[in-house]
Amino acid sequence: MAGRKKIWMALTVMVLALSCLAAGQARAEELATFQDVRGHWAEETIMQVRALDLMNGYPGNVFKPKDNVTRREALVVIIRALGLENEASRIDTSKIVFPPDIKWGQGYIALAAQKQLFSGQISQIKFNEPATRLEIALWLAKALNLQTDDTPLVFTDTANIPAAYQRMLAAVYREGIMSGTSATLFEPQRPVTRAEVASFLGKMLGTAHINPYPGRFITGQLVAVDWQGGKITLRTSSGAFTYPLKQDHIVYRGGQKVTLSSMSLEQNVKLILNGSGQVIFVGKSTGQTPAAQTSEYDGKILAVVSASNQLFFQTSTGGMLTLNISPSVSVTRNGVSLRLSDVTVGAEARIRVTGNQVQAVELKAEALEGTVTYIRTSGTKRIMIEKSNGQEETYYLADSVTVKEGSATRSLGYIEEGMQVKLTLNSDDKVTRIEITAPAGIQGTVTYIRTSGTKRIMIEKSNGDEETYYLAETVTVKEGSATRSLGYIEEGMQVKLTLNSDDKVTRIEITAPAGIQGT
Repeated sequence: MAGRKKIWMALTVMVLALSCLAAGQARAEELATFQDVRGHWAEETIMQVRALDLMNGYPGNVFKPKDNVTRREALVVIIRALGLENEASRIDTSKIVFPPDIKWGQGYIALAAQKQLFSGQISQIKFNEPATRLEIALWLAKALNLQTDDTPLVFTDTANIPAAYQRMLAAVYREGIMSGTSATLFEPQRPVTRAEVASFLGKMLGTAHINPYPGRFITGQLVAVDWQGGKITLRTSSGAFTYPLKQDHIVYRGGQKVTLSSMSLEQNVKLILNGSGQVIFVGKSTGQTPAAQTSEYDGKILAVVSASNQLFFQTSTGGMLTLNISPSVSVTRNGVSLRLSDVTVGAEARIRVTGNQVQAVELKAEALEGTVTYIRTSGTKRIMIEKSNGQEETYYLADSVTVKEGSATRSLGYIEEGMQVKLTLNSDDKVTRIEITAPAGIQGTVTYIRTSGTKRIMIEKSNGDEETYYLAETVTVKEGSATRSLGYIEEGMQVKLTLNSDDKVTRIEITAPAGIQGT
């Protein structure tokens, strides 16, 4: 059927999919230890969060671990840690008043405000001043939706903190994300350092409170290292998987930089992959391999690569996932089982992921919008619609078709040319549902049209009434099969107008030129 070609995906598609990854994910391709963190108490954690692009350094390959973190920088890092960097980049900040010294990071701040991480007017907050340890604790508690804790704090310097704040601070302490600066002090008003923020991120990764780039941070037991082939195999909660090692990968054990040969088989380790799926960071992981968590994501299929058995997926929030495909993966649409080869590039879907493995792909029923130009309800039943790009497409109707206009159910015979509709297709590409989004066109003779400023058109209907209709931003003008410009319309023409849900004209069909009248 025209306009619905399946695109079979080969290895070259992987390159296309990976090129769509956030630019930040490429920053860790060359992972060299920061010059000023060698031997630092947080060296391993700093390099781990760098490998995941949650925090980066400064020119000269330095991290500045002792520098204070500003409120703006802290909010940016928290939004990244939640996996919402792309969402922050898409926020419209044009109507938000920011302090004059805030040019970079506006989207992150706006998103943090939307998620109620902080209160108060954005324009009045000093985002370029250092964030305190208490502020970080409160923001993390809200970001992670932690349940507040009434357990009394063990610190002796929290007496001036309001009770509600103490409960949130206790939750962050309970989860092992933050601790005191000593056994008795928390120092809530002390500015937080870059090393401390990196430490908080590392702890949240280790406890699975965050996983900003699913498929890039992996934990499991070390099964094998193929030195000649440059590969490492991990046994995860989803099974055993082999990953290519980047030549300049780094390895940490007990906070010390070591070689991979010092890691023992069956040892619990954590891997970080770069945007190309190569291992760039290996670290010893404490405790047992965590049980696989099952999550569902809505979004768009970018690619399925059969050679590596991987799926590339863009979530509805803008995140990019690189995932392994289970050998028993199920693919369905409208409850009908399909094959993995039926999955097409750009298909909207919901995926179910356990650990790093796709267990199910539920393809969403495709919805197509346009204006009805032809419908046949007997014999070989079909409907033709003209899309917004001017192309006409024909779709065959299923044996049973639901027709809705708002909350009302209509018969198939109710459909007529000129109606704006939304079609839903089944797995056989047949229409199972027609939703009428606008009635058939309004007809009359043009008595006035304005194509600049507040664009509008006035027509005189057959009963002599004159009505004015405002024009949408984009208006399709048709005369027979020809497409005309809006400036082609003149007074005296007979036209049929199609309105959208906002009662604005989206289509003008010229049924007779100026000067020719009739019914």
